[in-house]
Amino acid sequence: IYTQLYEGIYRCNAIIEHLDLENELTDEEKGRFEAEAKFLRAFFHFEALKLFGTPPLVLETPKSLSTLAVGNATKDQLFTQILSDLTVASTKLPAVWDDGNTGRATKWAAKAYIGKVNVWKGDKDAAITAFEDVIQNGPFLLIDTGNPEKDLEDVFALDNENNSESIFEIQFGGPNSDDNI
Repeated sequence: IYTQLYEGIYRCNAIIEHLDLENELTDEEKGRFEAEAKFLRAFFHFEALKLFGTPPLVLETPKSLSTLAVGNATKDQLFTQILSDLTVASTKLPAVWDDGNTGRATKWAAKAYIGKVNVWKGDKDAAITAFEDVIQNGPFLLIDTGNPEKDLEDVFALDNENNSESIFEIQFGGPNSDDNI
């Protein structure tokens, strides 16, 4: 898991660094790709924090062998960077994607993660503020068939993926996947 998380972080950092190089991307595309990369970098760092406590905070790709080893960060450093990346993502990502882009992070996924990170950080007020924004302004609805047991089954049903309650749902499976994580 550690290797996969830091491979993801490496890829995000590579994207962020390459956006500054000469390329054919528009400013809007660069902003969106930066936001997606920062959302995922925050996601990976947050997973590492939850699993390992004070893992390394890696914000650039190594440029030489002498920079491969990175010491552990403090929880404060991790929370600060994760929240910073998610804040950038929440301001630059679209509120929704079309059906061809199901599973990509949205501004609402970033705001929901801001709430979740603040729960872990112990900042209840910031968490409530973020969650209330998602609940009041996001496009999400609870499944309500009139039967609470069926609603609970339906929200997790395989044939009901990406339903109205889904804020960020990683897409697994399909013809090009080995379904192995």
